[in-house]
Amino acid sequence: MVKQDSSLILKILLPDDFEDVITTAMEEEFSIASHKWNVFLSNEAKEEIFRHAKKQLSTKVASVTKSNWDFGSVLFVKISDAKASQTIHLPFTNGFPEQLDNHIILRGSNEWKLTDEQNDKTVLLSNFYEYILNNLENWVRTAVFYGVGSYTA
Repeated sequence: MVKQDSSLILKILLPDDFEDVITTAMEEEFSIASHKWNVFLSNEAKEEIFRHAKKQLSTKVASVTKSNWDFGSVLFVKISDAKASQTIHLPFTNGFPEQLDNHIILRGSNEWKLTDEQNDKTVLLSNFYEYILNNLENWVRTAVFYGVGSYTA
């Protein structure tokens, strides 16, 4: 669990089928990368690439969210510079709370912060759930793609 010290903690409940989503993304990207790099790898090589990709994803998540994730159903994201410590559960099951509607999250090089200004490095809190799910999938796809391209037996 993440230490709460004047931080906003986003407790993200991943979809029940999220592990399947990640597996499907890896399978698709393996096929794309194999074609792109013009390589034909064994099932053992594919499984090794997938293991490494999942490890890379876990490491990336830890660096981006400031919490460990073991592919469980919950992911925690720490947002710095909050006015008060609180935990927000995503997705919102009864619609997005109006009082949080204008919260903007800025991604810095090593942390997430609340901000008042919107730019190309920000995401609205109301869009963060979809944003993080898309990033998780993109990060594992990237790991598989370059894993195939750099694989040596």
